[in-house]
Amino acid sequence: MADDDRVGGAHRSTDAWADALQRLIGAGHAYTSILNYTLAQTDAFIAAIDRQESRRLANLLTVVSVGSQGGSDAIKKVLKGLDA
Repeated sequence: MADDDRVGGAHRSTDAWADALQRLIGAGHAYTSILNYTLAQTDAFIAAIDRQESRRLANLLTVVSVGSQGGSDAIKKVLKGLDA
C-alpha cells in the first residue's frame, strides 16, 4: 500500500508541474524561457496569472449578470467601464 501511495504522490507532483507549465505557456511564456525560471519566478508568474484570471472571471460575471438582468442603461454603463 505504501508503494501505491508513493507512486500516486509522484504522479500528483508531476501533474502539478505539468499544470504549472501549461498555465505559463497559455499565458504566453516560452517553454525555453520557463526552463530557466527560478522557483520564486515561477511562483510569482503563477500568482500573477491567478490574479488576472480572477479579474477576467469577475468581469465575465458582471457582464453576464447585467446582460441577463439589467436594462440597456446598465449594459451601456458596464460596456463603458470595460472600455476604460
